Amino acid sequence: MKKKIIIFKNDRVGDLVHSVPAIKNIISNNQDKEIVIYLSTISKNFYFLFRKDNTKLKVLNYSLTITEKIKIFLYLFKNKIEEIYILSPKNFF
Repeated sequence: MKKKIIIFKNDRVGDLVHSVPAIKNIISNNQDKEIVIYLSTISKNFYFLFRKDNTKLKVLNYSLTITEKIKIFLYLFKNKIEEIYILSPKNFF
């Protein structure tokens, strides 16, 4: 099983733009790992900025529901996650 890195960037497009260099840096320094990028429904169309062979997109609502929080927890619990980056000013993660 390939090791995974998770990146949470669940906010608006303007905030996403500021994180593009950091996310690209994470991707380029971890080409041997699978990188799962969580974007909001608002900014999911900008995934093309990060699309590589080792990246996957997961989409969340801008305001997470309790169901989505549980799904995230279960995903983290079931998978071998090496690192998690939370690039969001929100406190709900």
